[in-house]
Amino acid sequence: MAPTLVLLHGFTQTRQSWRLTLAELGGRRRALAPDLPGHGNAAARPASFAACTGYVRALGGERFALAGYSMGGRIALRAALTLGDHLDRLVLIGASAGIADPAERAARRAADDALADRIEAIGVEAFAR
Repeated sequence: MAPTLVLLHGFTQTRQSWRLTLAELGGRRRALAPDLPGHGNAAARPASFAACTGYVRALGGERFALAGYSMGGRIALRAALTLGDHLDRLVLIGASAGIADPAERAARRAADDALADRIEAIGVEAFAR
């Protein structure tokens, strides 16, 4: 039997982002698409890399495949560093290990911090609109 597949959604999304993928799998393998901490039904859960990694590990079991889109891909990368012995495979969609150039990375971090401040000020719903 294939290992469990854990699917991680992107920022401001929920587990519902994977509903068509889950339907396509049609029960041929065990697949889970949780709401990540800070999102959907898990909005009240702490949203740190450590919390997300622990959550993924608890869902995945002893051996699992992990796929993530965008923010979920970044979380999957981080989880893979910690949980590599438990991973059967890793699939990343719209995610990378980051920006190699230090100046570009610093500029992106500043832009991300400004965006996070704006989202906190106006709320996620206004941001999504």
